[in-house]
Amino acid sequence: MLWLSLVFPQLAIESLPGLVDSPEPWALQTRERIVAANPAARILGVRDGLGVSAAQVIAPQLRHRPYDALLQAAALQGLAECALGFSAQVSIEPPQALLLEIGSTLRYFGGLQAVLDLVQEALNARQVSHAWAVAVTPLAALWCARHHSGCIVLPDACLRDVLGALPLEVMHLPERTLQALQGVGMQTLAHCLAMPAQGLALRYGVALVGLLERALGSSPDPRLCFFPADSFSRSIELPLPVSALAHCMPSLFGLLPDLIDWARRHGSVLTRLAVDVLHERQSATRVVVGFAGTRRIEHLQLVLDEHLQRVHLPHPVAGFRLQVLDSEISNIPEDSLLPAAPVRLREGQELMERLRARLGAQAVQGLAACQDHRPELAWCSAEPGRPSDATGAALASRSSLADALHAPRLTGLNSVRGHAGTYLLSNQPSQPRPLWLLEIPRPLGKAAAPVMRYPLRLLNGPERIESGWWDGADVARDYFIAAEPDGSQYWVFRDCRGERQWFLHGVFA
Repeated sequence: MLWLSLVFPQLAIESLPGLVDSPEPWALQTRERIVAANPAARILGVRDGLGVSAAQVIAPQLRHRPYDALLQAAALQGLAECALGFSAQVSIEPPQALLLEIGSTLRYFGGLQAVLDLVQEALNARQVSHAWAVAVTPLAALWCARHHSGCIVLPDACLRDVLGALPLEVMHLPERTLQALQGVGMQTLAHCLAMPAQGLALRYGVALVGLLERALGSSPDPRLCFFPADSFSRSIELPLPVSALAHCMPSLFGLLPDLIDWARRHGSVLTRLAVDVLHERQSATRVVVGFAGTRRIEHLQLVLDEHLQRVHLPHPVAGFRLQVLDSEISNIPEDSLLPAAPVRLREGQELMERLRARLGAQAVQGLAACQDHRPELAWCSAEPGRPSDATGAALASRSSLADALHAPRLTGLNSVRGHAGTYLLSNQPSQPRPLWLLEIPRPLGKAAAPVMRYPLRLLNGPERIESGWWDGADVARDYFIAAEPDGSQYWVFRDCRGERQWFLHGVFA
């Protein structure tokens, strides 16, 4: 076996967005001591473990906030889920380390250096500072990473000599045990390894001997494997409340790499997300965003940004919580031999989602055919890209359309709002259909021939459409294709009842 240890010394401060790059000195504290400090505070001399009072004397301008162990644990769990992409056996070593068994994955990734490069790339993308080491036992890798990043101890090396050069502090012993060892002149692990195990256990406890034996591999060191949650929910807290949402969007986007990793591990695509905008001492503002099915981080950023910019926030932003509400099993492989069609389909869906995020869900609709011969009722709006039986949806709007047909009131073609689309009925019509259908037919007079700017010449027809006796919108019309002298073609009909008036119903492209 071969173990890779990853140690994140600044994870506590890096789990809070904006503190690492802040020009102001920031520190996380418990009641008595500094737990972590950002680079600006370290330049002033603030160090981990320093007393709070001493830190205030060294840096009077130091800003601080309470240390949140749960927030750091959640950040470490997110890194563990990322590490599952490189090893099936990942173990969490609280509060700021991971252990990955990579011996079984070397052949798959193409060697040790390839694995290390991929891990480094993934961690750099998350902007997490880290130290690493490789050894044949998990404790040896962990201790080497704490002391010297980049150390590689292969099976043919002398593990005892390598560990012997490490200081005692890498073992993270209880303070009382460490002081007792240093009190008799012990400074490195070599001093402990040189003592008889029985005498070492008698003086300093059996736990110390057990640690050394597991590090050397002379006794087993079983590790509890990390298993990711079936659901996804991540939170991030801002150092200070922010009034302008645009300034804190990068913090929300910092959660997306973990979201994408979760979706890939489950072989699913994201269809519905919930973003809770957190406020101090106020209820959160929830924004639900739907997708046709995606796990592209660029698309998620664009759509989330469009939705959130349209939200009115009653209070300043204190943080975000990102949660997956719905997901679907992906049926389109990411690496396909013939990717052209899936890529085109995905691009069309992403365009519609971006338009809906910017204009509103009702502003972007698809068209579906209905089982009706009346042209104004032969179609209805439907969910874009998802064909379905739209007959039921059309029935809901028939009454209003039928009423409008008996009250034509438009006077000019330029004032007509049209609908573009083709009308695909189950029984294909024998005559052509226009791409532009007027919402309400425009009256053209009662003469022997229809008249617009000039008298129209009938080119084709009549086509009789007589239907609707069952729903109170009965029609009886003779449709013609008519043309003006300049060649413009129109779809007109003559009412077969009453005054036999002419109407303009469509315009041919």
